[in-house]
Amino acid sequence: ASYGALADDAVRAKIKKPVLKEQAEWKVIGKSITRVDAAAKVDGSAVFGLDVRVPGMLYAVVVRPPVAGGKVKTWNGLKAEEGAGVLSVREIPQGIAVVAKTTWQARQAARLVEVEWDDGEMGSFSSAAQRELNAKVLESPAKEVHSFGDVDATLALAQRRIKVTYEVPFLSHATMEPQNCTASVRPGMVEVWAPTQAATIAQEVASKITGRPYAEVVIRSTFMGGGFGRRALADFVAEAVELSMRMRAPVQVVWSREDDMKHGQYRPASLAVMEGAVDDAGLPLVWSHRMSGQTLMAAFAGMMGALDPEQVPRPVAEYLGSGLGEMFRKGMLTDPTAIEGAADQPYDVPHRRVELAQTENKVPVFPWRSVGHSIHAFSVESFIDELATLGVKDPVELRHTMLKDDPREKAVLQLLAEKAGWGKPLPPGRFRGIAQHASFGSVAGHVVELSIEGNRLHLHRVVSVIDCGVAVNPDLVKAQMESAVIYGLSAALKQRIDFEKGRVVQSNFHDFPLLRIDESPDVIETFVVPSKERPSGVGEIGVPPIAPALANALFAATGVRFRKLPIEPELRVLLAQRQTAKTTGGPL
Repeated sequence: ASYGALADDAVRAKIKKPVLKEQAEWKVIGKSITRVDAAAKVDGSAVFGLDVRVPGMLYAVVVRPPVAGGKVKTWNGLKAEEGAGVLSVREIPQGIAVVAKTTWQARQAARLVEVEWDDGEMGSFSSAAQRELNAKVLESPAKEVHSFGDVDATLALAQRRIKVTYEVPFLSHATMEPQNCTASVRPGMVEVWAPTQAATIAQEVASKITGRPYAEVVIRSTFMGGGFGRRALADFVAEAVELSMRMRAPVQVVWSREDDMKHGQYRPASLAVMEGAVDDAGLPLVWSHRMSGQTLMAAFAGMMGALDPEQVPRPVAEYLGSGLGEMFRKGMLTDPTAIEGAADQPYDVPHRRVELAQTENKVPVFPWRSVGHSIHAFSVESFIDELATLGVKDPVELRHTMLKDDPREKAVLQLLAEKAGWGKPLPPGRFRGIAQHASFGSVAGHVVELSIEGNRLHLHRVVSVIDCGVAVNPDLVKAQMESAVIYGLSAALKQRIDFEKGRVVQSNFHDFPLLRIDESPDVIETFVVPSKERPSGVGEIGVPPIAPALANALFAATGVRFRKLPIEPELRVLLAQRQTAKTTGGPL
């Protein structure tokens, strides 16, 4: 029977209030049970977006503007139309689409399309110029989002103080499976197969393009090769639906890695100026955090139609979304994602202030795994270590002292220090760094243990601890933490997106590299804090603290603070200089 057939009877049923089992009686929750999709992923039967095949399906590749917001000025598709298997070359809102009998034929023909683009206002944009703008706006006071005590007066009198700048770049989500979608628009039904994180947003986009009611739009979510926030958008869905409607046949749109890297949605770049002081006992007395960056909420505001599509008429949703988006862009409303992990930092400092200087450009930005937390955990958890050094305090002891009213953060810190052997001697040449961070209802932390061997960084061990409330499946929790370590270390060490003349410089994994096997930690150990709290976030929680834990370990190893991500370029220069000094006998 369907749910609908049982609904009337179910409403009338008299059900006693259930008595929940005690934790000791649980037979499934809290046990590491094999996940139901494991076999399909191992034997190849799992259907990802790129695996979808529909009778009569055509394949499409889209030539997109090289600059976000750019438009087609003129184009010529005659050479492309002569390509083998090519069925159509046409302009769509997203660019010039080539439709063929196979993806390879479409991609080969797409290279022959001649297009003259109007780059628009983003044509002169560069990430270097954006960095200068971020730095300039941070020279003056900004919008205060959190304040306690008297920061300026206390700083003026402080004997031991510090002022530093932290920087993080634009980042691509770099999902292993590039964006793709298959759509079939036919009388009475719009059917979409997509590796999506947000089926309702995909449904809203398909309904808007076709003019069909929501009841006629069916979204079939496939397995997806990575999401990290990127697949909550539906730009790839829009292309497939648009082309299926025009071709009157099922169409699969496939992005290349280069398409994905150069035409994506990016984690915002950000700059933060941190200023602090310690008292005579070496305890933090002042904490000032002024940061700059773009709003992410403007992108969410444009999706309001998907929140309750049956109740909110599309014109109303679009009007409200547009207005809200503009208010976030102009800073009239404070974007919570722009300050999360900073305004609510956990350390009990008597005089503290957090300010947001919002800057805007046309770079399309969207949440990247852990959203604002990945940006601000780096500055917050690096800076608390800097204050520990300034006050001649052990980083763990200082954190424990400053976490006065947060038992969950203290429990993570204590277990992390215990499992990592903090305070115990390490083998010669090895060093540790620690960081922890709360996000999405959970708390996670890492200790990174490393050494410098000649010109090479060797990551020996990462100890990870998470309090996510009740761990429904501990094995999956550990898998997510291991994933976060590799994903976060890749970004912290190697990855950045740069813009020149509005164009993304990076194009593939050769210049946006992932951590390779021989560069990865020898050991990743994960420990889950026993808890009776309700289950909370797991998938994003491990990312924010890994970059500062790495940076803090590198300071212990080199005596140099790494305040700019990615770290590897600066680290290579430092190690090369030291190797040269060893060879020539100069100062280290």
